[in-house]
Amino acid sequence: MNKIALLLAGITGIALAGGIFYTTRSTPSPTATANTTSPASPGQQGLASANAAGGESPSSIRREDSLLQTTPLTVADAKVIDDPARRKIAFIELGGILASSDPQKALETASSLASGDDRRALLRGIFSQLALSDPKKALEIAKSIADPYDQRFALKTLALEWAFSGTSADGTAALDSTAAMSVTLALADRNPAIAAAFAQNELTGRELGMANVTLARKWAQTDPKGAATFISQIGEGPGRNWAVGTVADQWAQSDPKSAAAWVEKFPEGRERNNAIERVSSAWAAASPADAIAWASTLPAESGQNNALRSIAQTWASSDPQSAVAWASSILDPKAQSSAVSAAVGRWASTDPQSAAAAALGLPETEAKQAAVSRVAGEWVRSDQPSAAAWVKTLPDPALRESATKALTERRGGEGGRGGWR
Repeated sequence: MNKIALLLAGITGIALAGGIFYTTRSTPSPTATANTTSPASPGQQGLASANAAGGESPSSIRREDSLLQTTPLTVADAKVIDDPARRKIAFIELGGILASSDPQKALETASSLASGDDRRALLRGIFSQLALSDPKKALEIAKSIADPYDQRFALKTLALEWAFSGTSADGTAALDSTAAMSVTLALADRNPAIAAAFAQNELTGRELGMANVTLARKWAQTDPKGAATFISQIGEGPGRNWAVGTVADQWAQSDPKSAAAWVEKFPEGRERNNAIERVSSAWAAASPADAIAWASTLPAESGQNNALRSIAQTWASSDPQSAVAWASSILDPKAQSSAVSAAVGRWASTDPQSAAAAALGLPETEAKQAAVSRVAGEWVRSDQPSAAAWVKTLPDPALRESATKALTERRGGEGGRGGWR
């Protein structure tokens, strides 16, 4: 079993077999039962396999295939079809037919077409047909294509086929990182488990990190538990922290209690804090009270402050007055300052005048100074003259000094939010 199949088995328990995506066109005979099918033509196999690489089920492939009354025999036959969907299917089928008899002639036919949808569809049919019938030959033919765009498309088609079928993917080493990333993203829209296996096998470094984040997001949308298992298997590396946060956020939107239980198992550190923030934010968007109740159960020095700040910021998007009032009631001075600043900052991003009034109305605490500075920093982003004029009116020298510093820092640029991790 190759590396892709091993990883898939660990994630989903799915066993892949070569050619499982081939389908047939049902052709009952007078003596056949309703389930009897006739052998698929090479063109139909190429179409079925090509569409399966796009994630459609065999039944949908048969429905799409049935749009064609007859199998196209020449480019001319396909070109007379006006409907874009049927025309695409025709060229895919034609590609499979040509490839099964004379792959080189099939390529010559493709190169005779102008660049565009017809050419891509014909190439897709050609290499979907070749991918599983003769993988080594398919790779040789793909690499022999002179046009770099067509070559990349052919290699991507082969990679998709091999990834879905579980065929040895050794040949995908011919893909550069950009093409491998494109294949990963295409797979991710259809089957995150297969996409994950492909990415771990074909990508490294920053590209793998970017792929993992995208996979985690797409996977968590439909199967957060599966995404969580995926996270546990990818190990440390670029993008892991972002991937964890993405899964936490997606999961908390549908099942915050389960998401919370998951993130609580993480060891102390940046990853846990990030995940807690994401769960807190998503939960607070639906129910601030429930999010607060959960945050109160967290150890004070183990993500609780991060949770409180995240709740305050999210709550302020819908009810800034309540968010600021709640944040001001937090007993721990450090947690209070952080939460109040977050709530006021979010408020100031949409209504700086009201946020400024709320900040100045706070008790004389560390939280007030943090809130005033935050208002100044947010206000200057949308209206620098008004922000500067407000800061000049501040009666307290300490408040005026910290707010002026915030103005200067914002005008100088934020400098990004940290590198890729």
